[in-house]
Amino acid sequence: EFLRHKKWIQLQELIQEIPPKPNSVSVYSDIGFMLLGALVEELYANILPNIWEELQEELKMPNTRFHIENEPKFPLHMYAPTEKNCTERHIKVQGEVHDENCWYTGGVSTHAGLFGNMDDLSSWILGLRESYYQKNSSWLISHETTRLFTKRAIPPEVGDFALGFMLPTLHHPTITPSCGELFSAHSIGHLSFTGCSFWFDPDEDLIVLILNNRTYPTRQNNRYQKFRPQLHTAIYQILTNGEIS
Repeated sequence: EFLRHKKWIQLQELIQEIPPKPNSVSVYSDIGFMLLGALVEELYANILPNIWEELQEELKMPNTRFHIENEPKFPLHMYAPTEKNCTERHIKVQGEVHDENCWYTGGVSTHAGLFGNMDDLSSWILGLRESYYQKNSSWLISHETTRLFTKRAIPPEVGDFALGFMLPTLHHPTITPSCGELFSAHSIGHLSFTGCSFWFDPDEDLIVLILNNRTYPTRQNNRYQKFRPQLHTAIYQILTNGEIS
């Protein structure tokens, strides 16, 4: 654990040396959430694995855990592989975190590393939904915090992001949003690099949660990225209209 945390500290120091980007630029990066991890450790006066263990029961996610030192909890056949021949590790990635920065820090970080199942993720997104609609705080998070973190944080010409989520890129001549073109502008979502995703449209009270390994056999595989918007559109049409047009 000491070695893992030493690597985590080293990574934080490297992050602090990266020059900030201007507000007019949107960059796909995990740096912000890594820095939040350092802040969380400072606030709790504890390390991330211990903090997560304390929060699991409160967040109703008993089956979601870090694989500390990249050691899987269960037999490998219970995990979907995420890359056949990882460009960095030159192994079949299965049961250990795919993200290289998180892997370097022993499988524990605030931007990647948690392994869970559909039950836990469904519980989490339903808690977020409850917080979004109800002015009384749900068991997950307060209504005020949820609304703050789901509100657009940057101008559309810079990017489509809230503080904690992505927003659909609508009415763009060359970009099809990953949620398809029918989800409303108030929708929020998240895409993982390996393919898992969720989208929540509060206007229709519709949630689509997908666990996928689109990076298998290789991260260069882009077929699922083209299929995902079509899948969301089909689900939207079936659940709202009863048929696919």
